[in-house]
Amino acid sequence: MTQEKAPLWDALMKQAAVTGAQFHIPGHGSGKAIPAEFLQFAGTGVFQLDLTEIPGLDDLHNPQEAIADAMRLAAEAYGADKSFFLVNGTSCGLMALILTCCGPGDKIIVPRNAHRSVVSGLVLSGASPVYYQLLPLAILAAWSGLIIFKLKNY
Repeated sequence: MTQEKAPLWDALMKQAAVTGAQFHIPGHGSGKAIPAEFLQFAGTGVFQLDLTEIPGLDDLHNPQEAIADAMRLAAEAYGADKSFFLVNGTSCGLMALILTCCGPGDKIIVPRNAHRSVVSGLVLSGASPVYYQLLPLAILAAWSGLIIFKLKNY
């Protein structure tokens, strides 16, 4: 498989072209149950691609087809052994990361402004945070990342 392929997108596009009644979640039926005012603003395309684990779209919990191919391509693109797609957004991903890498009593370096999902991951894993203070980057109106040469202070 080459990086020019987009197996999950291709499967979504194929499914979006199917006509007929949908008796699976989500219940908006490709946008048919969305208020007209919202559809006028957002369009219908995004709702046609909001689909679930139906034949041809694979299953995120046990990927064997399009999702599995897409994860293999992502791993290859990033030079990783494996890549995993997630649901429920970054909060879920941060908790999964901490739970995968940390156990009771482990220490993990965490910025003072970490998202609350990081705190949830710490609580669930039993790991202890070692907080570091970020430095303001006034010219960018942003915070710095961890300054590597200061790492030994933590």
